[in-house]
Amino acid sequence: MSDSYNFEIVAKPQKSFKIDFGGNISTRPISNVFLGMQYNYLNQKSYTFGTNLYSGRFYESIQVNGRIDYPSRLPLFLAMEMTYNHFDYYKTSSIFIENPHPTYIEQTDRKIDLKIGFPLNRNTKVTLNTAFINNYDGYSPNNTFEIGNKLDKTVFNASRSTFAFEQYTFNRKQYANKGRNFLLSLNYFAGRESYTPGNITDGLTESAELVASKTEVNRKYRQWFNLKVSDENYFLAKHKYSLGYLLEAVISNQPLFSNYYSTILASPAFYPLQDSRSVFLENFRATSYFAGGIKNVYSIKRNLDLRVEGYVFLPYQKFEKVGFQGIDRMKPLTKWQYAATAGLVYHTPVGPISFSYNLYDDPIKRNGVLLHLGYLIYNKRSIE
Repeated sequence: MSDSYNFEIVAKPQKSFKIDFGGNISTRPISNVFLGMQYNYLNQKSYTFGTNLYSGRFYESIQVNGRIDYPSRLPLFLAMEMTYNHFDYYKTSSIFIENPHPTYIEQTDRKIDLKIGFPLNRNTKVTLNTAFINNYDGYSPNNTFEIGNKLDKTVFNASRSTFAFEQYTFNRKQYANKGRNFLLSLNYFAGRESYTPGNITDGLTESAELVASKTEVNRKYRQWFNLKVSDENYFLAKHKYSLGYLLEAVISNQPLFSNYYSTILASPAFYPLQDSRSVFLENFRATSYFAGGIKNVYSIKRNLDLRVEGYVFLPYQKFEKVGFQGIDRMKPLTKWQYAATAGLVYHTPVGPISFSYNLYDDPIKRNGVLLHLGYLIYNKRSIE
């Protein structure tokens, strides 16, 4: 009797080159097209190179990335990303049932990101990275605009250093009902803010000093730390019902910028609903905040879900506009906001079809109805 065995291993190689087409079609002006390409090469090390492109009225983006994986005792990877994002909120303003009011805000960010990290298992990783960022914000200080007006603009050139621990086990890219998405990150920002006033005024008689100040460029050095913890987890699954939660907290000593809009545009934002990244919500931004909510998912039939979600947002110190465009902070923990959504989601091979009613605690953008086909997913911003 022999103690020898024969093993046969059948390996199926991954395609070295793939192309993804996608995007979303929406009843709001946030539709876009998506093109992604990725090339994989395996030798003594694993090489991955990719690029993606988004194009639409509201959002445009291009990203180029590369990664090298080293098969050492402690698996290690080196990566680089170059990202360009452009958001035009004015083109998404006619979306709410009550009090439609245009938002005169345009944002552009550029980022070169260098990363080193190692996986703890298939779905968990630790990364260290340094990024060089260039942010441009154009905005009306009183949210009005006429022909001949020039928007105020803020440019922030900075570096960002980050330590991050991430775990991702969701079963879907969007509208998941199983798994967990956990993030712990510590960030350090250091850079220079440059503020250039436009020619939009409050319509009142201005002093000579104020008129003169509108032609000056105000430059100030800014630095701060930012600690973020986010945990989205579907922890209960009973037959056709899934229950999940989202908890998020940001603690930061980020300073106030030159004016009201430059400060809130550079501050961390809470995005509770599927369309939150396509809406400018002043009430859901703060340098430090606590937020959370509950996600209820009921499977009506295969691939058809009913989702009901509710959230609260509690800034440590809510921003307060002072005068025409000044800014201050309110007393700690004095104001909280809410958001909720209810809708149907049908999962197709090309992406979800969703019809939902969305509610925000905002006097202008309170009630919204959204029907979309495809994923509402964007490349990460430079300050995220």
